[in-house]
Amino acid sequence: RVYLQQQPTLASMDTVTIAVGSAVKSRLAKLYELRGTTPESAALQGMLEYIDKAIANELSEVDDLLLARLEEKRAETLPRQEYTE
Repeated sequence: RVYLQQQPTLASMDTVTIAVGSAVKSRLAKLYELRGTTPESAALQGMLEYIDKAIANELSEVDDLLLARLEEKRAETLPRQEYTE
C-alpha cells in the first residue's frame, strides 16, 4: 500500500516512493495532527535538508583544504626582515 503518494504537478517533476514502517506512519500522523504537515511535505523537507547538509559538508571539506593551502602560501610570502627595515 502506498502511503506517501502525490502526483507531480509539472511534467519535469518526478515521484519518489518511500517505504515506511508503522512507527514512522504513526509519527507522521501525529505530525499532521499537530502541525498540519502532510507526509509528502515532511518527506520533501527532509530530503531538501539532507541535500543541503550533504552539500555543506562537501563544501566544508573543500573550504578546509583551501584554507590550509592559503596558510601555506601566506607563510611562503611573508615579508622578510631585509625588506621591512
